[in-house]
Amino acid sequence: MRNSCEILPQDITALQEMMSQFLLQKRAHLDIWFVQKMSQTSYELPKAPEAEVYSPSQVQTLL
Repeated sequence: MRNSCEILPQDITALQEMMSQFLLQKRAHLDIWFVQKMSQTSYELPKAPEAEVYSPSQVQTLL
């Protein structure tokens, strides 16, 4: 009797075939998904520190 949780090699082969057929038929979807995934960063970029605001007199003094 086959264990219902067991994954047989032919199951993997069948899944691979289904995925291959889907990707061949839906190439435009794959292109869009791939571009979206590759253009997203996978981490939070550090925030730039707030710029100091100088008054005109401070600028003159610094120059």
